Amino acid sequence: LLFNSNFTANEFARLVGPTQARQVVTPLGVDAAHWATVQGVISPARLSALAGAPYFLCVGNIRPHKNLPAVMRAFAGVAASVPHHLVLIGRPHGAFAQDNTLAQASNCPPQRVHFLGELPEPDLRRWMQGAAALVMPSFYEGFGLPVLEAMAAACPVIASSAGALPEAGGDAALYFDPHDVAALMGQLLAVAQMPAAERMDRARRGVARAHAHSWDRTAELTASALRTVLAAPAAH
Repeated sequence: LLFNSNFTANEFARLVGPTQARQVVTPLGVDAAHWATVQGVISPARLSALAGAPYFLCVGNIRPHKNLPAVMRAFAGVAASVPHHLVLIGRPHGAFAQDNTLAQASNCPPQRVHFLGELPEPDLRRWMQGAAALVMPSFYEGFGLPVLEAMAAACPVIASSAGALPEAGGDAALYFDPHDVAALMGQLLAVAQMPAAERMDRARRGVARAHAHSWDRTAELTASALRTVLAAPAAH
């Protein structure tokens, strides 16, 4: 049995039950394209809405486990203290996808919240490269690849402590309890007020973390597991 994280393996045991099968964790990898700087992809109209202001980035759809309302409430709580905007990218499922209804319900300043919907990969990478931080607030994730993709772009990461996100981010990310909006507010403020030297150090650790998760490594771990199975006696 191949799992992309220890969390997923533990969830399998919890939900399915014990098994005699050999279990191997093969973490996901960061595509090589995420190491390249993307130039000139974002449309001027989308950039002009920010007016050159810094921004927090949230990537993912708006399904309940993504915990988007917590980000909105946290941003509403710090908006008066920071110049940042909030940019949300992801597949629009349900309400709030095409307008700022959710922003208004959370008392966010609507002019500083931007729902961009689904974007091509180069656009997403460019938004990651320019963000003050990626915010990943999920209640549940089997891995959390955007965490590593943001780190590859030297973007600091604020992640929930739930699911497999701590496995993905290691000590390079900042964490918060996904049920604690005040804790997320504190991390948003910490990033907004972070000294340049600390930001550079966190970006350096993030890049190193992402480099350790290549698809070549995933392939080798998978191949090694398959070799072991193929070399076992037929009776097994």
